[in-house]
Amino acid sequence: LGALVGTPWAYLLPSDDFSVAVENDISGEDITVHCKSGDDDLGPHVLKTWENFHWNFHGNFGGTTLYFCHVTTQDKSTRFDAFKYSKDRQRCSPKCTWKVQKSGILGFNKNDKNDVTINWP
Repeated sequence: LGALVGTPWAYLLPSDDFSVAVENDISGEDITVHCKSGDDDLGPHVLKTWENFHWNFHGNFGGTTLYFCHVTTQDKSTRFDAFKYSKDRQRCSPKCTWKVQKSGILGFNKNDKNDVTINWP
């Protein structure tokens, strides 16, 4: 127990349930979304305009849960962190929403406000 002194309990106890959604907001264009973590490969998903892919999960015991997604449009491709426990458990818990647009990928917080923009490379 002495080794736990000074360690934030939030990172030791099991965390909450979370949900992530990635939506295609590009009119008239299909996109491919492939998301995974160190433990789970959610597989590739082809999304038509306005469709979304979403999943639910329980944060891991150490508070290090990370899901990343690779998104491909007709002419662009990038990878981004769809959920990183250390930054997103407060930012967008319990649901993190990402909208893929021509201008980039927009992240929305728990108040449904755009607070992250990922530009295409």
